[in-house]
Amino acid sequence: MSRSPLEPALARHLERITGYLQEAGLRQIPPERRDLRRTLADFMERRTPAVVEPWLRAIGAALGIPEADWPRIREDQAAAIGRWARHIADPADVETYVMLSRHTRQGFISRFPASRFLAAQIRFTQLLAEDIKREFAHDPAQADRLRQLLTQEFQERVLHITDFFVQAREDELRRQEAAYREELLEQEASYRRAIDGAPACILFVDAAAGTLFDINHVAERILGYGREELRGRPSRTSIPRGSGRARPPSGAARSSAGMRAATTSTSSPGAASWSRCSPTRATSSTGRAAGCSSSASTSPTESASRAS
Repeated sequence: MSRSPLEPALARHLERITGYLQEAGLRQIPPERRDLRRTLADFMERRTPAVVEPWLRAIGAALGIPEADWPRIREDQAAAIGRWARHIADPADVETYVMLSRHTRQGFISRFPASRFLAAQIRFTQLLAEDIKREFAHDPAQADRLRQLLTQEFQERVLHITDFFVQAREDELRRQEAAYREELLEQEASYRRAIDGAPACILFVDAAAGTLFDINHVAERILGYGREELRGRPSRTSIPRGSGRARPPSGAARSSAGMRAATTSTSSPGAASWSRCSPTRATSSTGRAAGCSSSASTSPTESASRAS
C-alpha cells in the first residue's frame, strides 16, 4: 500500500483526476461506501485467477502475444488487479497509480500505444462484470450495485491511464529535445574552436542586415578590435585601430554575380579583410547567415567560410 510521499507531478495528476470525478458528477458511489467497495475488492481478488485465463486467450490472439509470454503476463495482470482492488476498497491507497505511472514511462507497456493496453483492460473488466452477474444472480440489486461501482472505477482508471501515456510521451519528447540541444551546443562549440583556431581572418555577416555578428581571433588581431566592439558594424567597413578608416573592396574584388563572398587583403600588418555576404549561404544555429571570408585561400576552414 503506497503511503510514502508522492512525486509532485503524480500528486498533481491525482488531484486533477479527483477533481474531474467530483465536479463532473462522475463519482456516483462515494468513497464512504466502504461496505460495497470491500465486497467488490474481495470479489476481484478471489475471481481474478479464473478470469485471467479466458482474458489471456482473447487478448493473446487479438494483440498477437506469443504464448511463451503468457505466464509473465498472467502474473503481471494478477498483481495489477490486486493493486486496483486495494484502491477500490480504500481510495487513499494509490499504489496502483504509482505503478501505472512508472510502467507507462519505463515498463513493458510503454513500448506500445495506449489503445493496446486499454483494449486489454476493457476486456478484463467486461469479463469481471459478467462474472459478477453470474455469482450474484440470487441478488440482482447487489449485482447491479457492484457492476455500477466497477464501471465507475474503471472509468477513473481510463482517465489516469490516458494522462499517464500522454505525459510519458511528452517527457520522452523533452528528453529528445534536450539531447538534441546538447548535441547542437557541442557542435557549435567545436565549430567555434575550429574557427578560432584557423590561421585566416574570418568574419561572420548577417545576410539580411549586412552587419558583422562575429569574428575569429585572427580577425580581432588584424582589425584591432574585439568581437564585441565589432558586433553590429556594417560588413562593408571596418576600422583597423590606429590606421584610419579603410575602404571597402572594389567591384573587381567581387564575383561577377555580386552574390558570392568577396575578399581583399594586403600583406601589411593591420590590414582589413573585407567580405560581402551571400544571401544564399548556409545559416548557423542562430538563424543568421554564416557569412565568412578568409584572407588566405590555403586556410583549412576555407570550404566552411566560402559562400555556398
